[in-house]
Amino acid sequence: MALIASACGGDAETNPSTAAVDETTTTAAAESTTTTAAAESTTTVLSDPASLDTFLSAARASTEESYRFQANITMSGSAMAAEGFPDGIDMQVSASIDPAANSSIVVMDLGDIFGQLGGDQLEGLSDEDIAALSEPIEVITIGTSSWTRMGFFSAMFGMDPNAYLEGEGDVLGVNDLGASFTSPDDFTSMFEESGAEVEDLGTETIRGVETTHLRAVIDGAKMAEQMEPAERAEFEQVYPSDIEFPIEIWVGKDDGRLYRYLLDMDELLLAQTQDADLSGIDRMTMMVEVWDYGSDLGIAPPSADLIVTEEELAAGFAGGLPDAN
Repeated sequence: MALIASACGGDAETNPSTAAVDETTTTAAAESTTTTAAAESTTTVLSDPASLDTFLSAARASTEESYRFQANITMSGSAMAAEGFPDGIDMQVSASIDPAANSSIVVMDLGDIFGQLGGDQLEGLSDEDIAALSEPIEVITIGTSSWTRMGFFSAMFGMDPNAYLEGEGDVLGVNDLGASFTSPDDFTSMFEESGAEVEDLGTETIRGVETTHLRAVIDGAKMAEQMEPAERAEFEQVYPSDIEFPIEIWVGKDDGRLYRYLLDMDELLLAQTQDADLSGIDRMTMMVEVWDYGSDLGIAPPSADLIVTEEELAAGFAGGLPDAN
């Protein structure tokens, strides 16, 4: 499981208001539709840097508004098989984020992970416990307060599966795990830092919004030049200087906001040194969609009857955990 956390950016630092997920997001994600205007896909290279800068500046500015996002991550390889996932894993992270209100909801769906585990890895757990662990993890963060709901509490302590553990900040580090999914400007900045030519792949409609699809092949050496010394040293220790990898973004034609980005990390994974954190993972992609910019996300604490304090959880070790209902 540590390997999975490493692959998803588990050591990142982030503000609670910029990394989170929401169950309503998961529902809305199923409604995502994309229409490709094939006739407009001219695959021409953008030769005017000012035009590209206009796109990217608007995309970065859009992260100052409230928004929802969904990230779908797939991973496979020998390392995944060794951890009990011969077919690799698919993981979904969704979020509702309101920077102005310093609030967010993060939902991580780990059902595919627990659905593949078995034998010694889940020894001693009942079918009910495994089902509880397969439920999405939800973290609500408002200011410095957080409320966390996860199947572990139900499976291990008999806690109401609908209840939330109250705490300060992100008590389980779920926001850290989601940090690499919730910063669209990190992806758009790769275009500028790489010095790569950017292809215009045409027009696509995403969730009813007409977008321009852009693609670039990132030059790892040029990107490393923009890093802080410590970050650059770590990057160069893991990857060769000639590493390249593709990245794609979809930018609204009318508003310049970022609506989708795709990172194919196969080349990065294959180029790693053998002692790198992700050695043994040979396939990894991440697709992120962003929508509902500037909308009222309705982020609020759980109802009082569904909140369990840390003191009440600790009492559960002595068999005294109260039922949240």
